[in-house]
Amino acid sequence: MYIHTRINKGYGPVRIKQELQQRGIDNTLIAHHLERPEEDWLEISRRVREKKFGKALPGDIKSKMKQSRFLQQRGFNGDLIRKTLGSVEE
Repeated sequence: MYIHTRINKGYGPVRIKQELQQRGIDNTLIAHHLERPEEDWLEISRRVREKKFGKALPGDIKSKMKQSRFLQQRGFNGDLIRKTLGSVEE
């Protein structure tokens, strides 16, 4: 339930894992419940980015870095951030 709530609030797997570890939850249990296909996490990160910054992808490096920092603070890893911002061919 906690994981579902955090995902709905726009948090990524890195942040959720860290929060659960701070609460003393076993790593095996965390991994089991955070296992989602990368496509799911990618869709979540895209939705979070779009809600904050709109549909248009960043056009310059300053905007891209700002959005990248935002997603990183939300708990998405570098690979997901690059894919979300259009740096990696799908």
